Amino acid sequence: MKPKNLFITLMAVLLAVSAVAQSRKQVRQYYYWINQAELAICDSNYQRASECYQTAFVIKRPCIRDAHFAFKLHTGYLYNLERACEDFHFLVQSGTKAFFMDGTPYLEDTTAYRELWQCMKVISDTTKSLVNVDLYNALDEIRREDQRVRTTCYENDDLYGAAVDHTDSMNFQKLQQIFQQYRDINEYNSGCAMMMSAVFIHFARLRLTTPDVFYEKLVKSGNLSAAGYMQNYDYCYHCIFKGDDKTTYGTDPSYTYIINNTLFIRYPDDIQKINKNRNKINVAETWEDYVTKVLYVNRHKDGFRFYPRQYVIRGDEAEEEQHEKDERARYDSGEIKGVYYDLNLAE
Repeated sequence: MKPKNLFITLMAVLLAVSAVAQSRKQVRQYYYWINQAELAICDSNYQRASECYQTAFVIKRPCIRDAHFAFKLHTGYLYNLERACEDFHFLVQSGTKAFFMDGTPYLEDTTAYRELWQCMKVISDTTKSLVNVDLYNALDEIRREDQRVRTTCYENDDLYGAAVDHTDSMNFQKLQQIFQQYRDINEYNSGCAMMMSAVFIHFARLRLTTPDVFYEKLVKSGNLSAAGYMQNYDYCYHCIFKGDDKTTYGTDPSYTYIINNTLFIRYPDDIQKINKNRNKINVAETWEDYVTKVLYVNRHKDGFRFYPRQYVIRGDEAEEEQHEKDERARYDSGEIKGVYYDLNLAE
């Protein structure tokens, strides 16, 4: 290769590496400010949360989840018409409308927030959605086919298992084809179908012992919500490999569970490893931050549902009370390492 051509090739490689590094830096910064916003909400510092969301949304286009929480903040906690309209504009681009499919409004109180509601209807009517309908339908087909097979009654377990195995394999092949066809997949051009299909794909992937080469890449690039990804991943791993304490991101439902009126938080064996795994996908939120948010969610039922999926152990009233008492004793004695909180008590 001639020196001039070699120089051009080297420069192209260096520019590509620099662009990747810059993109990763931006994603890390974005997740840092999102985490700071959520922690500020947990601390009831809503103005600080608003500033953090604003900083994050300047760095990159927000994930759907984050735009939703920012909208909730700017309507129910800090009435800020300008910010709320900006948040809703992001949501409309990802397929959200002023009205849900059943006709109920996206805004809970359209009378008290009349000016905002009028603004939202205009935004909904005039903003072009970025959702690729074909992509959305292709991803949603995976979800529908998965549920069709898993909810069908078969003559015996062998037939059921064979049908599920076949469907998992076919759905995974479909996903490969989708990612080959659509190179720029993100939450905006796929809408909510991306996250809805993720849980079913994780089930199929883990059962097939296939590494995640799709969704993890989207999270690392900031094109898929990290919070939803982590919880879906750990939830599926827990369901398939019960008793195997090798959760990847620390959101396994066996770590945070509720008995009666007590939230139990069991410490994972290796919190440092969990935080390293989170760092690998550019997430700023540590496991300790996650626990802070889980506690907030369970003490503020009408607040921000950062992590809505909690494992609740049910029974009749007497059974729950006894189970709660026994579990507290196991924590108090050190048999289980962790902490517990009475959800009836104020902070």
